[in-house]
Amino acid sequence: MGRFDLPSRFARVDDARDPGEYVAYLDSVSALGGARAYKKEGFRLLEVAPGDRLLDVGSGAGEDALELARRAGPEGRVTGLDGSAAMVEEARRRALDAGVAGGGDGEDAGSAGSGWAPVAFLVGDARALPFGAGAFDGGRVDRVLQHLDDPARAVKELVRVVRPGGRVVACEPDWETLAVTAADRELTRRILNNAADRIPGGWIGRELVPLLRGVGVEEIRVEARALAVADYRRADAVLRLRTFAAHARKLG
Repeated sequence: MGRFDLPSRFARVDDARDPGEYVAYLDSVSALGGARAYKKEGFRLLEVAPGDRLLDVGSGAGEDALELARRAGPEGRVTGLDGSAAMVEEARRRALDAGVAGGGDGEDAGSAGSGWAPVAFLVGDARALPFGAGAFDGGRVDRVLQHLDDPARAVKELVRVVRPGGRVVACEPDWETLAVTAADRELTRRILNNAADRIPGGWIGRELVPLLRGVGVEEIRVEARALAVADYRRADAVLRLRTFAAHARKLG
């Protein structure tokens, strides 16, 4: 995979020379044991019931939406929305491979013969969701708000389209809690702080509670998870540590 400042560019996937690198990056993150664990907990907190209408905002390559479809069953309906046409194309391909009709809207998404809910993927803006108020029983956003210049608007939209009494799950990192073991502690701190500043929403993890309260959500549950990676090469592939170090060096 090429060396590029990927974490700070996810809002512009379709402008990339090879959007497939971003798809591969998502797959590499999802393969981490820590990522699988927090995603599993997020699905549990969403309390998916058979027949639920569910929305995955920033659905990427579609893997999480497919898991929602498995949990919601054939009477449910899952919609995945992403700002990247390349990601939506990949998600639809995976949905078809899984035996789920990945249409472009929620009305004619087809039937999942596997016993899963039908899944529809569409291109859209998380800050202006093309759905009516209360259209879904539950919604989730996973490592998406960190890339937006107006995450509060996206949170407000997600809450708007989930019915009263429904569930909203947001899984977001706090980049300034990133810890790396290295000999030069001061230099390491400078590099990691620079990394947090290069992500549009580098502090989004700690900002979720006030964002949710600001749009009227009253029952909020917070759970923190640590993603530990012992192998440096694997950590660099996911976190782009060398890229961040090179940028910090340019800044002096």
